[in-house]
Amino acid sequence: MSDVFISYVREDELVVDHICKILALNGIRVVRDTADLLPGARWKVELEKWIRKGSCFLSVYSKARALRDISYVNEETYVAVEEIRKRPTSKPYFIPVRIDDSEIEDRQIGGGETIKDLQVCDLTNWTSEMLKLLRVLGVQNPKTDLGKPLADGISSTARIIGGFVRYDEISPANPIFQGLRFAVEDGWCQRKDDGQLIVYVEMIAPFEAMHQANVAYGLSAIHAVSIDQKLSRDPDRPTVFESYRDFVLPAGAVLPDVMSGSTVVVPEPLPFRSEFVARGAIIGEVFVGDWRGALVFGHQPTLPATNMSGVF
Repeated sequence: MSDVFISYVREDELVVDHICKILALNGIRVVRDTADLLPGARWKVELEKWIRKGSCFLSVYSKARALRDISYVNEETYVAVEEIRKRPTSKPYFIPVRIDDSEIEDRQIGGGETIKDLQVCDLTNWTSEMLKLLRVLGVQNPKTDLGKPLADGISSTARIIGGFVRYDEISPANPIFQGLRFAVEDGWCQRKDDGQLIVYVEMIAPFEAMHQANVAYGLSAIHAVSIDQKLSRDPDRPTVFESYRDFVLPAGAVLPDVMSGSTVVVPEPLPFRSEFVARGAIIGEVFVGDWRGALVFGHQPTLPATNMSGVF
């Protein structure tokens, strides 16, 4: 069975925890950052040893990672790329794992190829891609079920195949943006090993400038978690999902200006917090409810918080 090293940024810990639990369920030993080190260990040296001796390197790509100017995942990737060049091409070693609608980097790996030339494990399509990953890692009879059904008549894993999210209020914003409908392109919902629910939803805005702004602010794809033990079928007692994430837009980042259609360059690192809370219940085969969200900017008193709400 495989021993794998998983490389990720801290902002993605919620999803990485879930990945690791499923790998462990299938007998795969996972090494991840300094959590596996003893006190006093020289962590840089030990992490490099684990990367080099492991049978596989999982590199988690996300919008949170893309927004990092500096991160130790770059050092881990550098070591893993060196290992790619030493190993036979017949057996996968470096596996890019995408957990949202982010892009894979085009870092050179030798032979005229880049990381983009490696087949991606795209966990935005969770069930089928996780099964593929487990088989690549040598699991003969993969198990991805971590608990009881999400609700009566629904298994512990459900695919989200459509729908919409409507913005009924964006404040402050031009009134023409109120009532916009965002198409739900993809998603999934699963039960975690602790009984809580985790959901992923990927959305496309009705016009390009708005979509690019949502991508920049981490709102085009959302992972959220619920402490509720099942999806409600009673609108008066909705299931609540929440997501709170901290990001930093690096200096020089280019943001679309939705109002003018032009772009704005971020002059200095811009920290902000993305907040999202959704409440809903299953009506027939559709999850229906309302939501609210906010973008709160740190250290920038000239940038007021953006508050949003709507239905889905």
